[in-house]
Amino acid sequence: MRVRRRTCRVTIILAGEGVPPGLELTQKGDPPSGGDPNRGTPYWGVRTGPLPVSVAFGSTEPRGVSGEYGVRVIASLTGVRAFAAAWVVLFHLYELFTPLFPNVAPFVPLLNAGNLGVDFFFMLSGFIISYTYMDKLRKPAPGAVRSFLFLRFARIYPVHLFTVIVFVALVIGAAAVGLNLNTNGQYTPLNVVMNVLMLQSIPPAFALNNPAWSICAEAAAYLAFPLIARAIWRIRSRAVTVGLIVVVLAVGMITIPLVVNSAESWVYWAGYVLIWLRIIVGFLAGCLAYWLWRSLGALKQSPKFDLLVVVGVVGVVVAAYLAPQDTVIVFPAFALPFLLLILLGLAGGTGPISRFMAGRVPVWGGKISFSVYMTHFMLFTVAVKVIPIETLAAGSIVVRLAVLTGLLIGVVGLGAATYYIVEEPARRGLRAVRLPRRRSPRATPRRIARTHSPSSIAPAVPAHASTAPEVRTRHRAVR
Repeated sequence: MRVRRRTCRVTIILAGEGVPPGLELTQKGDPPSGGDPNRGTPYWGVRTGPLPVSVAFGSTEPRGVSGEYGVRVIASLTGVRAFAAAWVVLFHLYELFTPLFPNVAPFVPLLNAGNLGVDFFFMLSGFIISYTYMDKLRKPAPGAVRSFLFLRFARIYPVHLFTVIVFVALVIGAAAVGLNLNTNGQYTPLNVVMNVLMLQSIPPAFALNNPAWSICAEAAAYLAFPLIARAIWRIRSRAVTVGLIVVVLAVGMITIPLVVNSAESWVYWAGYVLIWLRIIVGFLAGCLAYWLWRSLGALKQSPKFDLLVVVGVVGVVVAAYLAPQDTVIVFPAFALPFLLLILLGLAGGTGPISRFMAGRVPVWGGKISFSVYMTHFMLFTVAVKVIPIETLAAGSIVVRLAVLTGLLIGVVGLGAATYYIVEEPARRGLRAVRLPRRRSPRATPRRIARTHSPSSIAPAVPAHASTAPEVRTRHRAVR
């Protein structure tokens, strides 16, 4: 018996009533004698224009999907990450290089409030993780929690480990040339090991890379999220969700100022308490905000949501100027509700503000924001030792602005390089280990023809189904 292999391409499209405009069936060849489509050259093809509805093997996601489970990305929430990271960077830049700044006294409260960028990241993390994983983890299938934790740690750990290695190398290299970067004596073997294990926010450890304290707290939130998802899923009342958000934010607005205002008498422990208060309040508020936003159904996207962003920004600015500036840690706790308004506004907004945040430049900045956040302090740590700050402070304002501009350009360059060289390749590599790509199932033309004949190529589907790209699968025919 002679066996020949033939390859054909079949496009599977499930559309509305009949064949929609812009889609027509085309005959790729004459059917064999007798009209049997299972013999001879496969002759049914599909030419497509814009499709109102298409379903790809049961998927109803629109074009541009991303994420571990193919969840559509909310681009405006990616773009806003760039601005949150920039706020943190400016906060540290002003803190370490204050003499180089020109007269910025009117903006000092805003610069001192830059640590709120981390709290916004916590809220954003809770919202996005709930958006992506809530349905998967409310009743997790075997291995789902393990996969979730692996993918989340693959997202944050490679860059964290990279920064720990670089910091240790910098300290050793600087010591070899007579420069002391270990001014606080924190580079002990125990502390280095605890940083490698991502335990730097647990006593007695300190973060070698200053911003990395939040990574330990974030990892703890990941561990707790499967339980949080199950608890939130049981909430069936929008009023209860709003009430819980109010309670969580009220706890933050009351307890955080108490810790900040009394920190001088217990600085060591106050720092640790503040870390865990901020992640609990921010992450839980973000998770609950997602649940509230989701409960709005068709109302959860509107140009009117941009008004929430405006109100949120104004509220944050007012809270920053009203916060005491003479405490050990400047923390405008009353800005927390307004940060959540910004988050909700960008999640549901379709107006000009949300469109701007979803633009190409903000989204690119959002993609590299984690690497920028994790690496900018490395650059500042070396620069503050090398740059003659006191000498430059007495010089021309042009020179000072040039130095500050150079530092900011260096921050973006170092962050982008880390993203493309470390973060993204490591994340993809680890994802490939955990989620190996599966080959498409193979089928014969005979089976395809029986299942997807021209008469059945466009069965009816609900009119509200979303648009998705067509699916092309290669099949090997044997006859």
